[in-house]
Amino acid sequence: MRVQLSAEFRRGLSHTLNASASTLRPMTRRQENAIMNKLNSLPERALELVGSVGDGIRQAVPNSAIKWVETGAALTALRTGTRVATKFVKRNPAVAVAAVAGAGLLWYVARRKAKQAERNGSGAIEGTSTRVEAKRASRPSTARKRSSRSAATE
Repeated sequence: MRVQLSAEFRRGLSHTLNASASTLRPMTRRQENAIMNKLNSLPERALELVGSVGDGIRQAVPNSAIKWVETGAALTALRTGTRVATKFVKRNPAVAVAAVAGAGLLWYVARRKAKQAERNGSGAIEGTSTRVEAKRASRPSTARKRSSRSAATE
């Protein structure tokens, strides 16, 4: 059987139990500023540390091993990028569809321009040619006479 205690009694009981617990002193402005300065310089220090570790690894590891590390880093970045893209597509399918449609449209326009440039002959075409001399055509005896209508317009 459960006994329900009133809210006032529970609050009083809580104060009684926690009265003996120690509390933290409030920080002074100087302490807050010191902590904030440390937090602001933390990313800079982390970058310096990462740079020095990277330099140490490059000097200690042979050249072929560095290539393996770079390949592993590239594959990891690819996997992470794929994971992020998948989450983005799941959360924003309309934006993803619009992006794919836009990319498809750009590809289509680029392809069409390339084909048009090919047709217009903007690129040099390799091949052989033979010069043909123009000769006057001899009039055949069975040539048709001009009609009076066409002669009147000339």
